[in-house]
Amino acid sequence: MLSDGGQSIWHDAQLAAALVAIDSHGLGGICVKSQYGPVRDAWWQFVQSMLPCSPVQKIPPNTSDEQLLGGLDLEATLDQGKPIYNSGVLARCDGGLALLPMAERMPFSTVALLSQAMDRGRIDSDSQAEQSVRCLFGIVAFDEGLGPDEAIHPRLAERLAFQIHLDPLGLNDSQSILEITPTLIAEAKKALPHIDCDARLVESIMQSAATFGIDSIRAGLFAIRAAKALAALRSQSAVSEDEVVDAARLVFSRRATRMPTAHQQDHEEQEPADHSSTQEDSSDRVDQERQADSDHQSEHDKTPPKADPPSSDTLDEMVVEAIQAGIPANLLAQLMNCRQFRSTTKESFSIVNHCSKMG
Repeated sequence: MLSDGGQSIWHDAQLAAALVAIDSHGLGGICVKSQYGPVRDAWWQFVQSMLPCSPVQKIPPNTSDEQLLGGLDLEATLDQGKPIYNSGVLARCDGGLALLPMAERMPFSTVALLSQAMDRGRIDSDSQAEQSVRCLFGIVAFDEGLGPDEAIHPRLAERLAFQIHLDPLGLNDSQSILEITPTLIAEAKKALPHIDCDARLVESIMQSAATFGIDSIRAGLFAIRAAKALAALRSQSAVSEDEVVDAARLVFSRRATRMPTAHQQDHEEQEPADHSSTQEDSSDRVDQERQADSDHQSEHDKTPPKADPPSSDTLDEMVVEAIQAGIPANLLAQLMNCRQFRSTTKESFSIVNHCSKMG
């Protein structure tokens, strides 16, 4: 039996994978919270189907620094009488993906090297500048941790745009596969640098991040890049409101640290009412003018006007609703409990402070 919730999670998991395939280095990658099983296998097969010619290098937790970065090949150097260097795993990831099994066990030293390579886009296998090689790649990190203390290192998680959880899904949930071919991915990659994103949409993305307590600038940039990748995938020349809503949901839902406060929601609801009250006196006159214009309109000039794009307030509400809908139920409960705790603590402090002043 298919579940609506499972289908939604599976759809977003595939969509996030497609965006990473389009902009691997720009989006950093994806953290997959999942144990080994058929659902994870189906998802990984979907990823590979979109990138049949791209390099994929596995980096297990016990990978040494020399294996990761490369180094001097002593045997070849002695044999040829000149320095010969072996390329490391990261160099072979260029233009493709690094696959991290059991990412929750990755030592910090390896995490630091991975983070540095992602930030710089290149690696130095030797102190000499000529040994610097380009290294642009994305990461697929399989986090198999079971407890709160078993999780991917925050330094690495911060550099990955998406986080998906596949354990709640059953095999039936993973039967529907998005029709995204390597050709579509290649075309989207080619179009991506030319995708435009209006400043109004960028402002809405950054505002929604602040609403949910997401302070990371990197997360906001990820959402913008994800929106552009979505537009490229959908063969559009510019980002629209739909891409903003989808990108915000995919990037922000699992990064939220708080829920929108009642004060924020009330302000959004009351603002249009306050605005309309200032125009109440002139509404009759405007209606009369519109009626007069309508009476003088010719029969052949009655084509309906184009629909206006959503206002900034309407778009902000759509984005907030999408993010809130994407927050898992357990995380939603934790955020609500934290919010109630902060509210109770603040009230108690106010009472104590008031009583101390009276005393």
